[in-house]
Amino acid sequence: MVHRYVLRNKGIVISIAILTILLIVYTWNSNFSLSFFQVKNLLNSGMPLSLATIGEALVVLSGGLDLSVGAVVSMTNVLAATMLTGSYPVDIGIIFSLLLLGGLAGGVNGFLIFFLHLPSFIVTLASMFIIGGFNLLILPQPGGFIPDNFADALSGTLAARIPMAGLWLALVALGIILFQKTKFFDDIRAIGSDNERAYFSGINIKLIGSITYALAGVFYALAGLFISAGATGGDPGIGEPFLLLAFAAVVLGGTPFGGGRGGLFGGILGAYILTMLDSIMLSLGITSFMTEIVRGVILIIAVGALARKNLIGSLKSLLRLHHSLY
Repeated sequence: MVHRYVLRNKGIVISIAILTILLIVYTWNSNFSLSFFQVKNLLNSGMPLSLATIGEALVVLSGGLDLSVGAVVSMTNVLAATMLTGSYPVDIGIIFSLLLLGGLAGGVNGFLIFFLHLPSFIVTLASMFIIGGFNLLILPQPGGFIPDNFADALSGTLAARIPMAGLWLALVALGIILFQKTKFFDDIRAIGSDNERAYFSGINIKLIGSITYALAGVFYALAGLFISAGATGGDPGIGEPFLLLAFAAVVLGGTPFGGGRGGLFGGILGAYILTMLDSIMLSLGITSFMTEIVRGVILIIAVGALARKNLIGSLKSLLRLHHSLY
């Protein structure tokens, strides 16, 4: 039974193994004593990338790619830094508006891709440029202000003992578990696995696909809110690193490109693998270019481990063909 579970969830198992190893190394480097501050910092650091990765994973599962992730994260940040007032009744409305704006940006992408049949790469690339220009128009250079009460609600502590990021992460993880049991999630995977077969199965590809991109945009906006909570203001380029990091975290989380395979929970693991890696490199005093090299090596290892099953299956098929011929 355990063996079957491992085979069905190979990507997540690999991600958990990598994250566990990194956590052991990080704990060892801290003399096997993690402080509350270290735990809180790790949770806060990985939360924005986790949310962005969940959104990107949704798009990848549907068979597409979304290059606008970083631009939407930045858009949410610059608008939050220029619009939030520090008053909860007002700010709650602003927060919901920012989430809707992220969903709108993703929904427009989805409409162009699924209704007008434009390539996802081109559409989201154009979206990245357009939203990036909008961000510079709103905030040409770093500035603005993030209210302390907003930052505390997302990245502070509850009763001085529980990191708020941990509570939000648990809530997101629970939501993902429930969401992955829905027909809507199955439809997303079906579209990514075989578009034509999904159509003849009665799935409304255009609607499901557009909603998927809109939902991804909401997660990018959530990531922008959480990264804003850890910043003192806005920065039109704050989301740029998310473009490549989100793709890397998706793969590290066990969701290969091509659509139809994988899940969303692994995206959280992939994001925290990269976050933990950065923390380890920083604590060891390793330069940033070495961090990029190690990231690449881990990514190749993860992709290779995911592809191994398919490779073995292909070799077995070739052997069977060889025996049948000779």
